[in-house]
Amino acid sequence: MKSIIPDINVKELSEIDFAPGNWLYEYRLELQMWASCRGQLLGRTANGMMRNEKALRVLAKLEHPMPPTMTDLEYQRWIDKL
Repeated sequence: MKSIIPDINVKELSEIDFAPGNWLYEYRLELQMWASCRGQLLGRTANGMMRNEKALRVLAKLEHPMPPTMTDLEYQRWIDKL
């Protein structure tokens, strides 16, 4: 946000600042796009981390198949430790 409006203090903003005729009115579309992109980036990061964890579990199961002497619960715990 500082790249769009360098002299801005986000903590002091209110809805009134974005009303027609006020100083942030002309920046409203740019700020909405910035907030949207920021939210999407955070969503993609969290989603990517969850997919990464799932992929690592699948890879561990492929590289280390369950031994015949091990129960399902023991195997799952062992995979979780990897």
